Formats: sequence, C-alpha cells, structure tokens
Amino acid sequence: MQANFTLKKIGNFFNLIPLLIIIFSLISGNINAQTISTTGFTNNNQNAVVTFNFKNNNATGVIITGISSICAITGSTNVSAYFKTTAINGLPGAISAGNGWTQFGSATIAGIGNTTTTTTQPFMTGLSLLVPPGATYGIAVQAIDNPVVNNFNLRYSTIAPGTYTFSAGGCDIIAGTNISYGGTAVPAAPTFTPRGFLGTVTFIPAIPPPPCAGTPIPGNTLSTANPACPNINFTLSTQVTPASGLTYQWQSGPSAAGPWTNMGTAPSQTTSQTVATFYRAIVTCGANSATSTPLQVIMNN
Repeated sequence: MQANFTLKKIGNFFNLIPLLIIIFSLISGNINAQTISTTGFTNNNQNAVVTFNFKNNNATGVIITGISSICAITGSTNVSAYFKTTAINGLPGAISAGNGWTQFGSATIAGIGNTTTTTTQPFMTGLSLLVPPGATYGIAVQAIDNPVVNNFNLRYSTIAPGTYTFSAGGCDIIAGTNISYGGTAVPAAPTFTPRGFLGTVTFIPAIPPPPCAGTPIPGNTLSTANPACPNINFTLSTQVTPASGLTYQWQSGPSAAGPWTNMGTAPSQTTSQTVATFYRAIVTCGANSATSTPLQVIMNN
C-alpha cells in the first residue's frame, strides 16, 4: 500500500509540471515575450528624447514590459518613457500630462557611451503598459545624464523622410515623417525630425484581470515623488486590486478636505506642481465608488 501511495503522489506531481511552468512564466513575464528592434537605422545623432508609434495589430491586448536603447556618453543616466493613447501624427507638442502624455517607466542606469554601433543596453524592465487590441500609442523615450550636465544622453538616428515599420508578434514600431521627433528633455516639445528611435521594445500578451465586483478598495494614494520639484512630472497611483470594469477620476485640491478639481481618468495620473497639493482618486465599479486616502505632495525647492 505504501508503494502505491508513493507512486500516486509522484504521478500527480508530474501532472502538475505543465501548470507550474505556465505559472512561472506568468510571474517572470517571459510567456510568449516578443521583441521588436529598429534594425537598419544608423547611430548618427543624439539629444534627450525621441518619439515613435507602437501599434498592436492583435485581437487581444499586449503589455509593454521593456525598452532598450543607446546612451551618448558613459555614466549614471536617468531614463524614462511616456505614452499617449493616440498615434503621433505631426508635431507632438510638449511631452506633458496637459498634452495627453503619461509617464509609464523610469530608471537610473549605468549608461554605456556608444556613438558608432547599434548595440543597445536595457533602459527599463518590468514595465506594465497595456496597449489594447487595434490601438496605436505614441511613445517617447528619454535619457539624460545624472546629475544633469548637458541634459541629454540618448542616441538616435537622423533618417530620410518616409515611413518605416518594424514588426514582431503582431505589433509594429512605426517611425518616420510626422511621427519621429527628437529634442531636449521633458517637458519640452521635440521638434527635430525625422529622428529614428534606436532600440527595442519587448511585450507579452495581456491576460485580462477578472471583472470588478462590489465596492472597490482604493487604499492609499501613492506618488513616485514626494517631495516633488517644481514643474517636474511625477505619477500618482492607488493600491486598488486591478480588475476589468474599474473607472477612475483623479482629483487635486489645496487641502485634504478640498475643494477638489477633476484631473485625469486613467488608472495612474502623471502631473506636476508648483505648490504643495493634495491628490486622491475616486474608483468606481458599476454603481459603487470609493475614494483613495488623500496624499499631500509637498515641494522640494
């Protein structure tokens, strides 16, 4: 009897192996990961920011998880990425929340100066930008030296007019005329064109979260910076458990009691300020709403 019991346990364990592999892949973010590379562009120019479009041609959403590119000089470098939910079609204007842009990633890396080859280095990993099926998002990537001396550390390519499409896994990086702009650090408007992004974008299929139910629990309001520097972007979020069907209304006010002014409606809100301000989010599921605990973001002068 003991032998039969042991064999049964071993058999059940091996039956679980495929499931364990799937769970591990989901946790590690490696399940069906795809990478698009802008091959063919030459490493011949530099500044702080470059833009391009990312198009999802799949019937389901994808999640951008990583971005790589090339630094101009060696040394500590602050990198960041921004998106807007519409395609770039002409001058993008200021890369700011007021102009429809939201920051979705940042990191400080050890930049490797490279002014000759197209060998990239990882800029940001662990990203979670969801691009819905059929959507084309504008993307801006920035690299500036840390501490700031020349205010740029991003290599890109001066390219001929036209449209350039790079594809993998049912998605495209699209560059070229009326899309690809280079320029100085955020929130300035990039105007040099056309300038091609040098690098890669990695993404995975999106696994839809379960639908929301009952009253949401937003928890605390969180900020990527507190204190914040004047006119420098930071991103607000909540502690709510992700679920489909949730809607958001971000608000700002002079005190924890308001009065409150509506801001954006995305799950996270990128903004800047010149005076200390309170922020909160009203999170709604169906007819049920709850408000995150207000957070005061103070000033760092």
